[in-house]
Formats: sequence, C-alpha cells, structure tokens
Amino acid sequence: MYPLVVFVGCITSISLSCMGLLYCYDKDVFYNISETISWETVSCYHKVNNKIKRVLEDFKVPEEIHIEKPVPDIYKFMGYNQYVEFSCKLQDIGDRRYFIDKSEFDIMFLTLERKGEILWKRILEKSELYNMEDLKTFVKIDKPFLQLEYCEKTTEGTPVIKTEIHTHMKGFYIQNNKILDKPFVNWYINKYFLLPPIDKYELSIIDTNINIFKMETNDFCLLKTDGSYIIKQE
Repeated sequence: MYPLVVFVGCITSISLSCMGLLYCYDKDVFYNISETISWETVSCYHKVNNKIKRVLEDFKVPEEIHIEKPVPDIYKFMGYNQYVEFSCKLQDIGDRRYFIDKSEFDIMFLTLERKGEILWKRILEKSELYNMEDLKTFVKIDKPFLQLEYCEKTTEGTPVIKTEIHTHMKGFYIQNNKILDKPFVNWYINKYFLLPPIDKYELSIIDTNINIFKMETNDFCLLKTDGSYIIKQE
C-alpha cells in the first residue's frame, strides 16, 4: 500500500511541476489544456452518474399498481319552474311519475354526471321520459360558439347591461339539444349568474368560424348531429 501512495504522490508532483513550467512557458496552451481537462472531467462525471442511475433503476422494486374502480354514470331528471326545482335519479322516475305528470315545468333536462363532468340534455316533452334508452344517449359536439354576450334591454336613456355568459355552456353542447330560447336563457342566467328573468333581451354571438350575429327573444338554436347549428324563430 505504501509504495502505491508514494507512486501516486510522485506522479502528481511531476504533473504539477510540468503544468507549472507550461504555465510559465506558454499560458495559452496551459489554459487550453486546463479547459479540456475540466470539460472531460465534467463529461465523465455525468456519464458515470447516468450509468449508476440506470443500474439503480434496474434494481428498483416496482411500485404497486392501484387500479381505480370505475365510477358509474349518474342520470337525473331535472325540472324547473318559477317556484320549484325538482330532481330525481332516473331509476326512481317511475315512483315519481305522478308528481312529474302533474307539475308544470318551464324547462326540463336529463343530466349525466360522468367522471366529474355534468352534461345537460334538453327534454321538450314529458313523453320522452318513456323512452329511456334514447334518453340516455349523450353525444357531445365541439363547442359552436366562442363568445355569448347577454344584453339586457333597459329603458330608453339608460345604458344596456351586458354579461358574458359562455363560461358555463360546455355541458349543453349535446347533439339535438335546443338551447338559447327564452325559457333556456332566463333559467340559465338565473342559475349561473343570479340575474332575474326578463321579457326582452338580446344575445350577441361569435361562433367558431368567427361569424358575428345577434339573437332576439323569440329566437332559438338547434344543435345538429353533424356538430353544426341552426338558428330559428319560435
């Protein structure tokens, strides 16, 4: 062991002496050699470090895989009027049929809660509740509108009150949905923006093709199966 230490010490001393002489004789060459040695040392360090990491990963015990249990879809009937907000799960609708048939709702939906997302399908007639299989089919479409602005028409001489309302519309973009008619708008602005229902309003709309247009109180939008939409009057 002792001879090895002496040998390494001698080699180190000779190397340092040579580098000292080189520094005195030619500083540029000295700096070039020093830079090369430093770079190669750092490069070698990273190569060795990466190889050690790979070896350790090969010996790593695999973590236990947790498989999440699938969460079942939840369907609910939702009926609203000025005084009542009624809801029941779809499997319970038979027991609540009498109340639903006797109630007058301004607007009705079937909602689907799936993986934290809630989708809203418009129900126009109570008879649709008898066809459960068709009712439970939800087909989302790409959003047709970039911006929806609700404009409350006030008395002459006062400013028009404007509110952007597109922030909660994603869940309503379902094939064949009827949206943006008067019952829908009055319910929507009250539910999400706490605005009171009114008789006269205007919607300013920019769609995804950058078409700009307006909708009046008697207009509505029908979402088609191909992802497009049409605007009609009641």
